[in-house]
Amino acid sequence: MIRADGGVSGTFDDVSFDDVPDGLGYEIVYNANTVELVVSGGLLLGDADLSGVVDFADIPAFIQILMGGTFLDEADCDRDGDIDFDDIPVFIQILLAA
Repeated sequence: MIRADGGVSGTFDDVSFDDVPDGLGYEIVYNANTVELVVSGGLLLGDADLSGVVDFADIPAFIQILMGGTFLDEADCDRDGDIDFDDIPVFIQILLAA
């Protein structure tokens, strides 16, 4: 968010982002005193319980998916198309960064 105490007038002439991941979109929202970048869509890697946040509650769900041989895009943390032991270190990194 960009804040302008004196108010916001006008808009950006050009807004572009390189390497926006597939499935994500963005919108520039102009308010009276702020300009916000709102990102939407996409999946939340590591959100194995599909709660909308990555937290320690995802650990049991991740283990269940890993051991059960099922597939959930959010649990494919290394993005290689399957869920296996190679996803574990990436899942831990995502979890610690949350």
